[in-house]
Amino acid sequence: MTKNKIFLLVAIAFSVGAGSGFKFADAQSNDSETLIWELEHDYFARLGTPGGGSAFWHEEFLGWPQQLSTPMNVEGPEPRPSPVASRGTEASGYELEEMGIRVHGDAAVAHYRVNFDSPEQDDLRVFHFWVSTDEGWKILGGASSIESL
Repeated sequence: MTKNKIFLLVAIAFSVGAGSGFKFADAQSNDSETLIWELEHDYFARLGTPGGGSAFWHEEFLGWPQQLSTPMNVEGPEPRPSPVASRGTEASGYELEEMGIRVHGDAAVAHYRVNFDSPEQDDLRVFHFWVSTDEGWKILGGASSIESL
């Protein structure tokens, strides 16, 4: 996928996602939404395992995890495990709260919260931008932050 096509997909996804609560109603879009939510759950469950997060990344990935001071790309090392990943998601107990998703063709934007059972762990907000590739859906970019509101 060329950089121009990726840029166009990002622009379309954000312009579509800027609308109110509109969801695409066609069956293909609903199937893609379901698949992407399944991938998000799998992604989060595998964080902190060797190669866990990067297995979901597009070759041109750019993301900004909450524990890093600057964005990172796929060419650099995976970030050190966050306090979330290093404690183990199963041991701490958590729930992914699906907040919103937009799918438009080969592009999708998903937003969710990670709510932890432990009061010692800060809940997170997570955003991922997905693109459909020959190898399936991959995360092109994203960010996470501590839920403070």
